Amino acid sequence: MVGPSAVDGVPTTEYRASVDLSKVAGQAGAAAGAASSLARGVAQAFGLGTVPVSVWVDDRGRVRQLAMDVAILRLHVDMTIGLSDFGEASR
Repeated sequence: MVGPSAVDGVPTTEYRASVDLSKVAGQAGAAAGAASSLARGVAQAFGLGTVPVSVWVDDRGRVRQLAMDVAILRLHVDMTIGLSDFGEASR
């Protein structure tokens, strides 16, 4: 846990972790065996080991923001996704 922070004016708590993609692919289970093998192969082929992730969670347990920093071969992707309007009608 990093600590308190605000996302779009909403109080949140920021958490940071490193996600091991080979372990995530292995958690898919037998029902998704082929997809799991493919995901593991893609992760290895592109040199994806662990991905640093930050998540901001509000006091109701909802993810308000997710950020990832991924390096694929010579490409660097720094991505932040904001989530809002929970329970609102689609536009």
